[in-house]
Amino acid sequence: MFEDATSANSSLMVITDEKTSTEINRLVSTQVLTLIDHSEWAAAIVAIQKISGTIQLCADYSTGQNDALEQRQQPLPTPDDIYLQKLNGGRYFSQLDLAEACVQLEVDDDAKQLLKISTHQVLFRFDRLRFGVKSAPGIFQQCIDSLIAGLDGTAAYLDDILVTGRTMTNTTLD
Repeated sequence: MFEDATSANSSLMVITDEKTSTEINRLVSTQVLTLIDHSEWAAAIVAIQKISGTIQLCADYSTGQNDALEQRQQPLPTPDDIYLQKLNGGRYFSQLDLAEACVQLEVDDDAKQLLKISTHQVLFRFDRLRFGVKSAPGIFQQCIDSLIAGLDGTAAYLDDILVTGRTMTNTTLD
């Protein structure tokens, strides 16, 4: 079902970069990651440097974890859903981009067992939802839709919330 984290097929990344170590320490201190002693399965990590110079820690869940997950059947909104139905009639628009949106959602203990990652010698478990997990977009969209339900002139696509109004005051107060 999963690739063994110690198998020859697993491409584990050696953590030698100071920025990556700093990011791992930040995720541990904010309770996004938990150090674990043992796991039969773990995904390899990929550290991506963002334009800002900071590191985003990603996991390669294509090694089997995603196959073990059910796909959340929450449809993502189309541009027509957003612009023609929810934001139609607006003159002023604002976009809010939620920082680290997925990590705001804690996952249950069963899901945590599937969200394990491996560095060259250390294992961690994600305790928060991560984009990259195949069910994450549906889970997050369902959550954000429930949070903005009933707010006129407001629509969301994953971690982007769009707000509109006929006047600047409407847009900022809505």
